[in-house]
This record gives sequence, structure tokens and C-alpha cells, in this order.
Amino acid sequence: MRQLIDAQHCMDVESSLISQLTQSDTSAIETEYLSSWEQSMSKYEGMSDASKYGRNEKYRDFRQQLWDVSHEGQPMPRLFADQAEDESDEELVIAGARLTYRCPVTTSWLVDPVTSKVCKHSFSKEAILSFIQSNRGSCACPVGGCSKTIRSRDLYADKLLERKVARHLRRLEMEETAAQYTVVQ
Repeated sequence: MRQLIDAQHCMDVESSLISQLTQSDTSAIETEYLSSWEQSMSKYEGMSDASKYGRNEKYRDFRQQLWDVSHEGQPMPRLFADQAEDESDEELVIAGARLTYRCPVTTSWLVDPVTSKVCKHSFSKEAILSFIQSNRGSCACPVGGCSKTIRSRDLYADKLLERKVARHLRRLEMEETAAQYTVVQ
């Protein structure tokens, strides 16, 4: 997964350099490209793993899926011990929170969950979009204690959470079925 993230970074650097170079003098384009490439890659290679991967959503989701295989329902520990102090505080809050499968707007089970890129809280898609629309396109996060402002463009479909909710509901249904058919002696 890290190799994919590194490759994506290389492609992003190349794309950025090419778009910059198309607007410059063509006589020194190769020299300018190589110099900018080496500078960008040197900066990237000097970054810590926490800086490269810790804020990458795909990497975090991948690690969360691996964690959930053996530790479902338990908060995942911090990904990197060498995170900066400001990142560590945020991580502790997120990592220490227990995941809930109920929408804070409807208080029902999450349906078609979306998660805010701004504050990482999750909602049922229809409920939060309706809430945002009724507040003229943006609203304070409806989760108590959160002061972030949410807009519809800040939300992304959270397929991982959707699978977790479905798995949780199946487990609850199996437990309920087992409880109904338990023979009391």
C-alpha cells in the first residue's frame, strides 16, 4: 500500500511539473524539469512515514480494515509513534472514540453512510444532506461538542463504514435469533 501511495505522489509531482513547464521557455525545459523533480522527490523522501502516509485516507482505511479483522469494535491505536504533537492530539481523540453505527441526526442505524472530511463524523446520507440544505448549504456539525462547519462537498461515501454497519446488524440479528430459540431449563 505504501508503494502505491509513493507511486501516486510521483505521478502527482510529474503532472504538476508538466503543467508548470508547458508555460515556461522551451530552451531549458529538460534541465528545469530534472531540477524540479529532484527537489520535489528529495523533499518527499525526507518526510517521516507519519507525514507521508498518516494523513492518507486510503492508507488509513486499509489499516483500519486490517485492524477490524481481529479487533472489531475496538478503537485502532495511533498508526505512527513519531507523529508531530499537533497530529498526535487529534489522533488520540479519533483513536480513543468508539465507533457508533447510529446517525447523530436521526439516531437510527446509518443508511448509506457519508463521512465528513472536515471532522470525520459520519451520518446517514439523506439525513445530513437534508439538514445541510435546510441550513442554506452549510451547517455546524450536529455531533455534540464538534464546532466544525459541514457542507455537502465535504462529505464522501464511506463504503467501509457501510460494510461495518451491515456486519453489525447481521450480528445483532443472529444474536436475537439465538436468544429467541434458547431453551431455558
